[in-house]
Amino acid sequence: MTNGFADTVKGISDHHLHVFFLGQAGFVLRNSKGELLGNDLYLSNACEKNNGHVGFKRLLPRILNAEELSFHYLVCTHQHDDHFDPESIPVMMSNPETLLFCSEGCRELIFKYGIEESRVRYQRVGDEVQAGSYHLHFICCDHGNQAPDAFGLVIEIDGVRILEVGDSSFHSEWAEVYTKYGEIDLMFAPINGEFGNLTGEECAALAQLVKPKLLVPCHFGMCASHGGDAKAFFEIMKRYPMQDWTFLSLGEELVYKDIRQNCHS
Repeated sequence: MTNGFADTVKGISDHHLHVFFLGQAGFVLRNSKGELLGNDLYLSNACEKNNGHVGFKRLLPRILNAEELSFHYLVCTHQHDDHFDPESIPVMMSNPETLLFCSEGCRELIFKYGIEESRVRYQRVGDEVQAGSYHLHFICCDHGNQAPDAFGLVIEIDGVRILEVGDSSFHSEWAEVYTKYGEIDLMFAPINGEFGNLTGEECAALAQLVKPKLLVPCHFGMCASHGGDAKAFFEIMKRYPMQDWTFLSLGEELVYKDIRQNCHS
């Protein structure tokens, strides 16, 4: 059962940008015009089912069912189950108004689950798309041979610039790519250090180069095999008192006008 998260999103009546964290690398955006965008939403327990191991068991509660919200746009940065959720994406894409932006590596899954390709846009690093009011930049990502077509994402919306580093290893030289479009207001970056992802130390180091107004660590706590240590990251960030950052709990909300107020230093 879910806990009313969908009702919270549906009940927004103001004209601000709302950002909600859903665990792993997933977040939901509701912009000033009411357009909903979901990024890498992992809403099921497909990782354990498909890998057959308790190390992939979902450890965080589900706060949203796939049928509860109608998204204008969905983004899947690569084809892994916790980014292209095979139990949830087909359900969300049953809405004829939803467009999906995904990596080339998702093409086989689109065919497998019978998703209407006319509403799928396969993106590559360097692509740029205007989706309603969202300006999407598909950027460098290094997830190794596991997902060579994976991408990161810079989203420009309502005067806010959001960086989703993606499942990537550390590349200090990419800082200029991340900030190419201007100052980063909100940065999501993994800290789990498994499957080629940034470690907590690397996430902190990258933030020193990118200098986001607010850093949000992600991709930890969902599955035991994915790694990630919140306490260790908390200690790491004590060495960077000038960097605003915060852990977001499931369903926690940032409102654009309040971004600077919802942070720890």
